[in-house]
Amino acid sequence: MRLSWTAAALTLALASTSGAWERPVAKDASLISQSLCCGSGVADQNFGFQATVDAGRYHHQARALLGFDLSGITANDRVWLVLPGQTVGAGLPDFTLSLVQGDWNEATVTYNTAPDSEPLSLPASWVDNHLRFDVTDQVHAALQSQLVQLSFIVDAQGSTNLFIPSRENASGLRPAWLDVTTGQTPSDEG
Repeated sequence: MRLSWTAAALTLALASTSGAWERPVAKDASLISQSLCCGSGVADQNFGFQATVDAGRYHHQARALLGFDLSGITANDRVWLVLPGQTVGAGLPDFTLSLVQGDWNEATVTYNTAPDSEPLSLPASWVDNHLRFDVTDQVHAALQSQLVQLSFIVDAQGSTNLFIPSRENASGLRPAWLDVTTGQTPSDEG
């Protein structure tokens, strides 16, 4: 009996030193800036101080502008943009994500001064009432370009609206974040 336990312990010790037993480690990247950019009659107003960052087309077009700190993320990480919040509207939620191409300032950005962006062809998924986009490739490209921050624009299609808690939200609801899993590359299931 003791011999088989020793052999099993030795096998476990050898496997764990070879890396076969390592598990992915989860961590988050923080939202460092956000703003609501509204069209129509308020396209020149700044809404960086609101309790929610909206993406929708209710009484005007609203886009959520979200910036993240990339420090601590590596090329071995899988990264998901996670958008908590409440959806309102008819039909299934339908959102698009764009990669921001320029600099912006939370305190001054407006709909008319928002930086250029490149639409991404990323499917959205709903997990635990959170909208999620796999942004691993975009984060890795930013890291290769030695960027320390990365920003996205979330825009609603159709009549669905998403109200994302902002950093200024006093209700204690968590704002958007990057869900980072170390040791899980894009080819891994997840």
